[in-house]
Amino acid sequence: MPPHAPLAEATIPVRQVAVAKIKAHPLFAYGKTYSALLDFARQRHTTLHLPTLEIYDASVLSVEMPLHEPTSSSAQP
Repeated sequence: MPPHAPLAEATIPVRQVAVAKIKAHPLFAYGKTYSALLDFARQRHTTLHLPTLEIYDASVLSVEMPLHEPTSSSAQP
């Protein structure tokens, strides 16, 4: 049974990603991980690539950022 709006299902294609992980209180974790991804992107002379995948498990936040801009056919519901 598919989820009801506004939820949707999609398959994320295999892709190369940069992963930032931190074990911190949720109020601080997101700012710290995205700050690290922005620093990484600046070092590579690029920008933050979206969409990211956020996984929060056992007080550890992992944020996966694609290393390349997605194509128009990526991750369709």
